[in-house]
Amino acid sequence: MQHASALVVGSLTIWFKVSAKLDKLRDDKAAGADDLLPRFLNCIKKEIISPIVILFKKVLREETVPSDWTDANVDRYTAIYSVHPYSPKDRWSRR
Repeated sequence: MQHASALVVGSLTIWFKVSAKLDKLRDDKAAGADDLLPRFLNCIKKEIISPIVILFKKVLREETVPSDWTDANVDRYTAIYSVHPYSPKDRWSRR
């Protein structure tokens, strides 16, 4: 069993890492697959850090992630045809 002070230090380390990642979110970016805008996440940052730390600690302790975290949000048709063969970048590189 881990010592109580090691758990606190570990929690603080995770807390600071989560906080640093949330600090890097740019308000002018679009929402991700979860439809959460970075501006919204920045507004509620102080309220969501602790629950995120609890989730991360649980994942690390159990060495498994929730099944809905592993489910990909990919449409097969979109994934296959999402890259256009004649995108501007390709067009310029062929000259």
